[in-house]
Amino acid sequence: MNTKIRVSKRSERFHPQPMFEIMRLAKYYELKGNKIIHLEIGDTSNFENKKLSNLIKKNVNKKNLGYTLSQGDFLLRKEISNQYNKKIRKKINEDNVVISPANALVTTFLSIIADKKDSILIPDPGFPTYQLSCEALGLKKIFYRLNKKNSHIPQIDEIENKIKKNKKRLKAIIINTPSNPLGNVIPIDTVGKIFKLAKKYNIYCIFDETYKNLIYLSKNHLYTYFENLILIHTFSKEAAVPGLRMGFGIAHERIISRAANLNSLFFSCQPLFIQKSIHEYIKTPNKFTKKLKESLKLRSAKCTSILQMSDKIEFVKPEGGIFIFINISKLGLDGNEFSKKLLDKKHVCVCPGLNFGPSGVNYVRINLAGDEKELYRGCKSIVDLANSL
Repeated sequence: MNTKIRVSKRSERFHPQPMFEIMRLAKYYELKGNKIIHLEIGDTSNFENKKLSNLIKKNVNKKNLGYTLSQGDFLLRKEISNQYNKKIRKKINEDNVVISPANALVTTFLSIIADKKDSILIPDPGFPTYQLSCEALGLKKIFYRLNKKNSHIPQIDEIENKIKKNKKRLKAIIINTPSNPLGNVIPIDTVGKIFKLAKKYNIYCIFDETYKNLIYLSKNHLYTYFENLILIHTFSKEAAVPGLRMGFGIAHERIISRAANLNSLFFSCQPLFIQKSIHEYIKTPNKFTKKLKESLKLRSAKCTSILQMSDKIEFVKPEGGIFIFINISKLGLDGNEFSKKLLDKKHVCVCPGLNFGPSGVNYVRINLAGDEKELYRGCKSIVDLANSL
């Protein structure tokens, strides 16, 4: 039968994240009997969080397996708002909070604040979902640079010029600190200046704080909340439970109510037993995230010392988060070519950098949070391959 399968033009704008594409290729090698070192995806589940695991086991019961509010469990949202009120200079409440996977919230919030052909300012390099969400929603991507020349810090003059040039249809700027994939931390005074620009030009600032509790040397930022600020955070990385897909957004009640409506449309609600477990977990102090941060700091130092054994590669030394972004431009290969060659020759899987922005074409990203011994072997394999080319 030669039936033509018809799909919408809209669906042609849906593209996968690059780390899952390279992981799919790695699975092919594993099916052929090869042992693969996985450094491609930002998975922290190698660190066992016994406290949270025990809470989940306790809360898997009949009363917690039913439906709950699409916006999220009231007590969890209340606890999140209470904790944020200690950090920001404006009173927020549970109506300002929605429970949802952080990755999904990028698309959710962009769909709420922007219409087709509107523009969004996004970092280059930056988390691939920023680009992919814009493409899926038909939004124009405008990049601001995070490069070696500007110490990988957003340049206020560049951002303001791009806001002025595109002010008719520009709806938001996205900032992310610590950066995925760079691992650098934006200074708090720069964050404040970006907030001022957002207020001045009446655009939204989407502040992705996924790795805010994994900054190696400094404390968390204190900043002022304002009505056009949209915060995104997740428990996935810092609690080492990425598979639970448990994050939250904080924004104006009007935006949050629409986000809850989208939750209702797509998945009704997040599992109540997980929300109950997270609520109990964050109510009481725990040392897990602190230990995870210290381990990542040590791993980062060890990996950078290994990678420095090749003068053919360069990288940004991370200040937080779980990644190292490696420049392989001296090898005469782009990130896709190097990733495939590394997988084929050394059985090490890394994430190509192209989908992190135009500047990422000659980069690959590695995850610091997997198996420790495999991480160091993987870094040595990167150095060996680089030195052989």
